Amino acid sequence: MTRTYTDWRAPSQENVDARVWSGIHTRTADEAGIRLGRTSPRTPSGTPGHC
Repeated sequence: MTRTYTDWRAPSQENVDARVWSGIHTRTADEAGIRLGRTSPRTPSGTPGHC
């Protein structure tokens, strides 16, 4: 099955749900990680990456 998304919100939320439901993380921790990722530095090309 191929999944298609128009932005990163839906797959990010699905990832949070899967990790919470499987007992890997807490929802609070995963949502904090998403917020942190939104504020992380980006490469000169504008894509997420290491600086």
